[in-house]
Amino acid sequence: MNLFLTNEHRKCMGLNPVLENWELIAIENNVYIYIEGNIIRKVIRGSDSYPNLSFHETDVYYEVSEDRSQVLPKTNRGKPRKLNFTTVTHLDGYGNYLFISYREPSNSTTVLIGNYTNQRTYYEEEGIENLDTFDKIKLWCDEFVKNTSQEELEELEQFIHTPRQHIKFRTGDYFRVKIGKKYTYGRVLMDVIRDSKKEGFTYEMFIGRPVIVEMFHILTNDKNVSINTLKKLKTFPSEHIFHNNLYYGDYKIIGYEELPEFVRYPIMYGRSPRNGKIFFQWGKIYIEENFNEQNYFGSYRNSFIGFEVCKNSKIIQKCIDENNNQAYWDYYKIYEEDLRNPINADVLIKVLNHYNLAFLLKEYNNDR
Repeated sequence: MNLFLTNEHRKCMGLNPVLENWELIAIENNVYIYIEGNIIRKVIRGSDSYPNLSFHETDVYYEVSEDRSQVLPKTNRGKPRKLNFTTVTHLDGYGNYLFISYREPSNSTTVLIGNYTNQRTYYEEEGIENLDTFDKIKLWCDEFVKNTSQEELEELEQFIHTPRQHIKFRTGDYFRVKIGKKYTYGRVLMDVIRDSKKEGFTYEMFIGRPVIVEMFHILTNDKNVSINTLKKLKTFPSEHIFHNNLYYGDYKIIGYEELPEFVRYPIMYGRSPRNGKIFFQWGKIYIEENFNEQNYFGSYRNSFIGFEVCKNSKIIQKCIDENNNQAYWDYYKIYEEDLRNPINADVLIKVLNHYNLAFLLKEYNNDR
């Protein structure tokens, strides 16, 4: 594996520099550590096995035994562990880290600069093309340094020292998301657990704490777009995400308004894993009926939930340029069982007619 990061790269990514007295030690399977005396300072992991590659550098602080054969515990309750591949790959990092991942067959790379301490993300971009070797990724990192301004370095320093926060958010909030060095915007449509408990409606539950959000057709350098401007924009299909990025402040709350009378919630339909009955879920409306093959149209539960909204700037921009969401549906194959996906248009009509909700068809044209 090509260990390509320089201290200039690290400076612009918020990682600690490598000092002259640090020793680089290879563990195994493309895992390395930097060690200073009896202190492990960095862990670097990677894979260059075709067709995928990855790179991960994080700062750590762990003492080792005098002969460097064991990693010492951080508390009196812990036990020493052998200094080997398994131990090193499970050491907890602190501060910023860099993660880069290239995957076939999409021919796209994700770059993520995050922070273990405050659970936030400084930089993230998906779908970067033609970064299929470490040499190409190094050139990308060189450009990243070249294009980093003094203002951004000051923002990075502030980001590194921002403590972990617990942000209160609510249904109706607008928020800003950073993608690379640009911004997109979204809105909270439902805090599923909190809202269902408060208002007493049934929701086909997910693990964790799901939040329904919708993102607007916007990708801009402007970090101060007004709510009135956002309300005029087309939106992507609403989706479920975990609450983490809102809760820890990664998605910046910029304002609040009560939701309109009609909201384009996800539409879920299928057999409930709880009791095997057919269920229909649209926002706060939940309908359940006994299973009957004649009245069953298939599984369209749309049960995927992720940590992030779409951060593929190419897909976002293509949808904006074409003024539709076809590129979004094409990119996210996991949404093929979503009733709002154009490929399921005929089934959607059948399901909505079955529940006397055909009026929703007109409203959901925005998702296409």
